[in-house]
Amino acid sequence: MERDFKGIWIPKEIWLDDRLNALEKMILMEIDSLDTDEKGCYATNDYIAEFCQCTSKKVSLAVKKLIELEYIELVRFDGRRRIIKSRLEKSSNLPRKKFQADWKKSQSIYNDKRNIERNIEINKKEIIKEKRYFEDDNLNDLFKDFLSMRKKIKAVNSDRAITLLINKLSKYDDKTKIKMIENSIENSWKGIYELKEEKKKPVYSDTFSTEGRRIF
Repeated sequence: MERDFKGIWIPKEIWLDDRLNALEKMILMEIDSLDTDEKGCYATNDYIAEFCQCTSKKVSLAVKKLIELEYIELVRFDGRRRIIKSRLEKSSNLPRKKFQADWKKSQSIYNDKRNIERNIEINKKEIIKEKRYFEDDNLNDLFKDFLSMRKKIKAVNSDRAITLLINKLSKYDDKTKIKMIENSIENSWKGIYELKEEKKKPVYSDTFSTEGRRIF
């Protein structure tokens, strides 16, 4: 079967159209290369399937989809032979406004996906840095370090979790808060806990025994 071979170049409108998968784009370009004259492409599904290394059913579904998206048109089908034509080079026949709208939409979706993925990582890093939890700078920075540590040990820093942590710290003065947070960071604790009171050992004079008698 003769073809107007154009190499492997694919127009950017097709390449970035996320409505089409890779196989559908390949089938479209194969139909376009076989559309060599006014008669159009009369290749069967089996022929295209063999070339694209897929099943005839997948070709049939792809052709139907390409017709719906107006990338190709069905010229004639007599029950046995089908004639289809590519609309890629016939901008006068292709609804230009719709084509441009679809292209802009696909490009916008493509750009949005990239921006969303990039911004998610940036926001994860910035959200903790920008938010202020305490007036005291040292305490605030230490608490943000604690939240970062929690994240590393797979603890979820949800709004509710942070609120509970702050409410627990609110009972104490800033010095005690700092000590409690430091303990949690040093021990890789997800939570914040009260400080354990150190038991004071009795202090004895070096000149008296435990019974109170003077030692000479």
